[in-house]
Amino acid sequence: MTLKLVSFVASLTFICTTETFGQKIFLSGYTRDSVNFDILPYTTIHSTKGKPLGAGNENGYFSLSIQAGDTIVFTRLGYKPVKIAPVATSWDMNVMMPETTTMLQQIVIYDNYVIHGHEQIQKALREDAASANSKFKNQTVGPNATNLIPTFGPGVVLNGALSKLFGVDREQQKISANKAELIRTQVYYEVLQSMTTRQYINGLFHLSDDDYNKSIQKFKVDYPSAVYLQSREEIIRLMVESFATKR
Repeated sequence: MTLKLVSFVASLTFICTTETFGQKIFLSGYTRDSVNFDILPYTTIHSTKGKPLGAGNENGYFSLSIQAGDTIVFTRLGYKPVKIAPVATSWDMNVMMPETTTMLQQIVIYDNYVIHGHEQIQKALREDAASANSKFKNQTVGPNATNLIPTFGPGVVLNGALSKLFGVDREQQKISANKAELIRTQVYYEVLQSMTTRQYINGLFHLSDDDYNKSIQKFKVDYPSAVYLQSREEIIRLMVESFATKR
């Protein structure tokens, strides 16, 4: 009787372990410098066996899915590889990568060192000096003058009050405002456009691509303020809440 009980418990443990390690988990976040926390773009992500799993984009953002129990490695030129073994889904990871330090051998330069192009530089300086002393020198206002308009050359520069008159300042303000808006909504659009998010949601609700796209539009209507959220986990939670609610 005792032997049968032990066999049953062992079988149950094996089944539970197999199910746990067979589950798919979803990961997303940013890779950062471990010292100054700066974003590290274009990080490569692969398994410990060398199988490519994904890569970070120009903003350091990554998104992928793996099997529970797998160990993955983040690598980037100039940084030490970082291994992690996630056990659960995480949407807001920060993978901190330490920089690789290399000591270079000392270099000693003897004798007089002449910069390459030294003669050409001296010749150009002499020509500029001769031109500056010429009675026919160019009378066009220099580029450092303020509130003036250089009218010759490939471009036109508007300074001071005239730039406001022609709307240059307003255009710069619009560009700055657009950049600020992109930064504020970056996380939101990364989540919505992520294939990992699509796989996760479709796995929960068994949606077709068409149903998923319709549900995304519904989510945007249900939660318009979510566009400014900075937590991917919170955005995913609201998406699940919206997808689960029938019209």
